[in-house]
Amino acid sequence: MKNIAQKDYLNETTFTSKDFHTSNNVPLLVSMTLATFKESRLPLLVILTKDFFHKIWTDQLKIGIQQMLLGYSSHFCLHIWMDDLDSTEVRKWSTGLLRNDSSFRRVKYQDLQYTTDKELKEQIIALIRDNTDREAKYRNYSVQDQDALNFTDLALKSLSIKSKDTAEGSPPTSITSVPSSSSKKRKKKKNQSANQYLRGAAAFPKAKVPKETTRLRDLSLDQRDRITTLLDVGYGANWKQIGHFYQLTPAEFRVIETAGHAGQRPADCLLRLLLAKMPDLSLQDLKEKCQRILRRDVIEIIDELMGS
Repeated sequence: MKNIAQKDYLNETTFTSKDFHTSNNVPLLVSMTLATFKESRLPLLVILTKDFFHKIWTDQLKIGIQQMLLGYSSHFCLHIWMDDLDSTEVRKWSTGLLRNDSSFRRVKYQDLQYTTDKELKEQIIALIRDNTDREAKYRNYSVQDQDALNFTDLALKSLSIKSKDTAEGSPPTSITSVPSSSSKKRKKKKNQSANQYLRGAAAFPKAKVPKETTRLRDLSLDQRDRITTLLDVGYGANWKQIGHFYQLTPAEFRVIETAGHAGQRPADCLLRLLLAKMPDLSLQDLKEKCQRILRRDVIEIIDELMGS
């Protein structure tokens, strides 16, 4: 997996990469690194191999990793399939990775034509920059486990219909009736809220639900930061106790501590790890853990966020 930090899209581009082959816990390291890349909203290059699926898709972190890959918030995202992968093989693991839209691009390694590393780099940059004027509605959207949610196949079929109609020169086909003016306004408001979420300025728009069902992933980065700051520098840095309540392994604790030594906040790493392991983790559950360690300050923040 490579994170592409672009200082200047037209002139200077630098590549930073993460190699996971030497790690003792590949899924965990992939999950935490991908979460960091996703929050940065920088362009992302993912190199996929058959070995990737064997190591990741058979692990308990698979759902969280898949969600982040399919819902990467930057529309500059490119997947390169190595020679041991084809559409038949990928379909065995994830139909979502086969979807077609302008913000989710892929290329086979054998189709890249280059003789030097510089030429390869230029090709990759061109592919990532391709079609940058696409509309926001075609940006990456979040997809959950396709075996658990039926709407994924419907979404893919809808995208396929639109792609086919556009190629034939006819207007995109809609599978819904023409909305009224009031429904258009509601849709516009939801789209604005979604765009704010992608920038980290607001929580993801959702229907009104009982506060006990509010999930950790529904929070914006700023809201989550209010919790992690207290857990890191409050009355005693209780993030480790929270980790023990959720039965983190020694290897997972070491990864968090290593990230802390590298300048990242441990509590923030903890919540990102919990999100990867338990995408539907509720704020109520986290609140109950904080009650066990008597962190009233954190509980007050959680109550405020649950009621907002």
